Amino acid sequence: MALSTTMLLLSVPFAIVGLAGIHMVQRRRFYRRNQAGIEGFQDYRTMVATRAFESIIEGTSRLCVTAAIGLVCMFGMVRCSENNDFTSSGAPVQNSKRRHGRHGGARSEVAADSRAADAHDRTAETGKSSGVPPAGL
Repeated sequence: MALSTTMLLLSVPFAIVGLAGIHMVQRRRFYRRNQAGIEGFQDYRTMVATRAFESIIEGTSRLCVTAAIGLVCMFGMVRCSENNDFTSSGAPVQNSKRRHGRHGGARSEVAADSRAADAHDRTAETGKSSGVPPAGL
């Protein structure tokens, strides 16, 4: 399985666990409130222990949701970079190793010859040298 697919599949359980944990804590707080809207506890020790436990659960749940969002964003970035053969300026990427062998093959020689021929044509038209030597010298 590809790394990008694994990231997307891992984000689902993180999101479910995180949202379930947040929901559980909020639901417990809601049902603990009385008619005046005050949370009722049996004693101080129970209140401290319950709030500490719920804070840990809620913090962990929020981290899980954040991790799920991060994994989805990373999935999008990896997927985009896999499918995108363009540079930041919008020009296509020239990957000579993939298309023309390990070192560019004959393409680099052809490009040098065409640049020299263009310079020679410009010199013939204007009578001024462009500084590029003709091919074969």
